[in-house]
Amino acid sequence: MKKRKIFLGLAIAGAAIFGLAACNETPAASSSGTQEVQQYTVTFKDAGTTVSTATVDSGSKVTKPADPTKAEDAFATYVFAGWFSDEAMTTEFDFNSTIEASTTLFAKYYAVSKETRIMMNGTAYETIAAALAAIPTDSTETFTISLPKGTYNENG
Repeated sequence: MKKRKIFLGLAIAGAAIFGLAACNETPAASSSGTQEVQQYTVTFKDAGTTVSTATVDSGSKVTKPADPTKAEDAFATYVFAGWFSDEAMTTEFDFNSTIEASTTLFAKYYAVSKETRIMMNGTAYETIAAALAAIPTDSTETFTISLPKGTYNENG
């Protein structure tokens, strides 16, 4: 009976030790015996186009790439506003955070409007109202007004 109790006690102790060891999860070891680290891809997109990618170890930070640029157009120049973690570009990505899953970041820009000029017969005016005010009330001359694309109201 005493041998049976000792054997039962050893069996319970062994099961408890084995159970505790099984709860302590570690990354799987490779065939060379080293532990493999999970890696994720961080994709940087600008206007729908992938401009770069980075492979990052789980729990590590991604290195911020150089700021992209956007060509100006006839009405605005563009200033890079940052990398955002959502396509709607409402949540700015924190480069001090760690990567825990594959991630796509989106470039956002602010448009800086170029100075708007209204041209009338070769003369530039700041507003439509200013251009119209320059026309003499008794004039029979034909005036040509060139407007940039946009939305206008009575204040120009």
